[in-house]
Amino acid sequence: MRRLPVFTPATRAQAPHLDNGPLGGKARLVGAAVDRRKNRVRISLRQCWKRTHDTPWIAGEFRWTGFDYLGEASTNGRHWPMRFAGQGVIDPAGFPKDHFYFYQSQWTKTPMVHLLPHWTHPDLKPGTIIPVVAYSNCDEVELFLNGVSQGKQKPRDLLDFVWNVPYHPGTLKAHGYAMGKLVAQQTLRTAGPPDHLDIEVNKTLGLVTVIVKDNSGELVPSARTEVQFICSSDTKLIGTENGDPEDVTAHRILKRKTFQGLLRAFFVPDHGEIDVTMNANPQSRHISLKN
Repeated sequence: MRRLPVFTPATRAQAPHLDNGPLGGKARLVGAAVDRRKNRVRISLRQCWKRTHDTPWIAGEFRWTGFDYLGEASTNGRHWPMRFAGQGVIDPAGFPKDHFYFYQSQWTKTPMVHLLPHWTHPDLKPGTIIPVVAYSNCDEVELFLNGVSQGKQKPRDLLDFVWNVPYHPGTLKAHGYAMGKLVAQQTLRTAGPPDHLDIEVNKTLGLVTVIVKDNSGELVPSARTEVQFICSSDTKLIGTENGDPEDVTAHRILKRKTFQGLLRAFFVPDHGEIDVTMNANPQSRHISLKN
């Protein structure tokens, strides 16, 4: 009898932001950056897609979920102040998580490489071994730490690339090769303390993205920086969001902390002007939302 293609439920394994440690921590209810099997009844995202990839009669997966959503926060033994389960590929603010790039490596042809975790761990003892993972659609990926090659890798059985790297601050770089030629690369650098806000504005959507950076322009992934939006009378705020599963700040509050150096505010497009300040600093960045 002919076997018809079917769709299979995808993994519901946790797909969080990078947490405050490369291996996952207990200080906060946030998982590690590395995709892992969470318990006996669920498999990792990579295991699930490999099953689909290698099985001709499976046509695809139903991914639960694409975006994180408020609710179902008590799954897997979680408790207040968790706001959501964190199983999405994209967080509530619209920031892609690391798993987003795994799917990109499997579903796109434009050469790409994505490294995780971030390389800013001031509390980590130098020499501590960190599993460094790359998601890429390249034939091979070579990893460099401070200019020294950590070796070239071909995709593993789970469709990723992995090195065990002794942690030392500096520069982590991945080179992706196709047919022996360098076609993609990504660089991560150890960030210093927060220095300033980088602000991106999409006037068409009324979207303001705030990024905390050090004095060299690097994202500070540990930054919990308080940002205030001072709005003109005709500005219409829809809400703010940082993607932190434990931040229960009301969405309509004009003062909110970044999570892993990132924050977004959503406004009605083409209305009003905003001043954005950091940590009550009197210096501000002025933004117009009018086209």
